Amino acid sequence: MTPAQRINGLDHLRALAITFVFFFHCAILFQFDDLLPHIVKFGWSGVDLFFVLSGYLIGGQLLRRVASGNEIKIKDFYLQRFLRIMPAYWLVLAIYFLLPWVLERGQLPPLWRFLTFTQNFGLDASVNGAFSHAWSLCVEEHFYLLLPALILFSVRFRFGSRAFLLGGLLTILGMAIRSHELTRVAAGEGNWNQLVYYPTYCHIDGLIAGVSVAAISIFYPSQWSWLEQRNRVVLMAGLAVLLIGYLINDGQKDWLLSVVEFPLVAVGYGLVLIAAVSKDSLLSGGSRITKWVAILSYSMYLTHKIVIHLVQGAATAYDVAPNSAAVLALSAVGTVGCAYVVHVAVERPFMRLRDRLYASKHSHKLPLALRSQPDAAT
Repeated sequence: MTPAQRINGLDHLRALAITFVFFFHCAILFQFDDLLPHIVKFGWSGVDLFFVLSGYLIGGQLLRRVASGNEIKIKDFYLQRFLRIMPAYWLVLAIYFLLPWVLERGQLPPLWRFLTFTQNFGLDASVNGAFSHAWSLCVEEHFYLLLPALILFSVRFRFGSRAFLLGGLLTILGMAIRSHELTRVAAGEGNWNQLVYYPTYCHIDGLIAGVSVAAISIFYPSQWSWLEQRNRVVLMAGLAVLLIGYLINDGQKDWLLSVVEFPLVAVGYGLVLIAAVSKDSLLSGGSRITKWVAILSYSMYLTHKIVIHLVQGAATAYDVAPNSAAVLALSAVGTVGCAYVVHVAVERPFMRLRDRLYASKHSHKLPLALRSQPDAAT
């Protein structure tokens, strides 16, 4: 596998994820639904694709150390995650709390919820809708916190292939919890997003799928080679699974959507991921557009609601329909431009600091494809 092939495949998926999220929010929250195709309503799954990518990249970093007999250095891991995630997050968080006119929807939860990454528990977006998309960052942070401990636990007790059973059990547990929470929704104890969608314990399917793909690629080289050789079939299978997920997503927040669709989408994106990082994949070709969208995806995720809200406000002030095609186009361009500024001013300097601290010390232990690959954090 050449570096370019692997990087390109992951970049295409990351670009797809942020594009899905952007247009989904445009349709659902900002009334652009008449301009966008129905498939955009499946755009919520873009976050799940981010989770699959994060599970693959972060899980792969840790599992590769285990496979090579090296110690997982928890302090180094958390410091690297901190330098990658927190600076841009804190900047956007400061903007939300210091500039109330950027609030796109409702009010903000208390600041301590964001600082402790507990905002996704009990979140009622109909009331505290501003910066509500930070819920996925909470899930990511909980993943970073728990994954090293789970891996060390598996190594300590020599789980081996039985670790896949742990992933399966966690998936089944998540399904059971969502099924239970759905009964609470029916009893009027909270809304669907609040009880079924946002909490970490309800939304780990994509992370499990990503870690599982990483584990297969590292510990089962013959099986991985078999999958790589059939990457086009794997890609078609993944797209077929996602199509099933799209077709059963009829807008009704029923048992099928609440319990079955999350693991179904995770498996679908997991299969697509396998194809994307395989030799001679249909997704191995390079693209400057997807490369830059991938690079900017984290900042785009953080800032896109602010930008759309401000562009719509300006359009209204100048008597332009806030849900017109021109406003949608300006929102997209503005989101990319804002993300570029945040990336250059904040993300890039701290990533360079991280590289200076760790790259010379550890990067030779990583494949070239992952050494230069940006993270999948949402």
